[in-house]
Amino acid sequence: MFDGKYAGYTFSCYAIVAVVMVVLTVWIVLDERRQQKLLDEFQAQKKRKAEGGEVAS
Repeated sequence: MFDGKYAGYTFSCYAIVAVVMVVLTVWIVLDERRQQKLLDEFQAQKKRKAEGGEVAS
């Protein structure tokens, strides 16, 4: 598969794509965690407001 004249080019292209896929996957996972934390904070704030408590700004 990686033998011949274009082996270096082919291998480097696959390596670049693999790195990009890993970076995007990590980015998505971290963003999902951040968004979930923001949503949890918002829901807690909404719950406190509904119970008549003070809402911290």
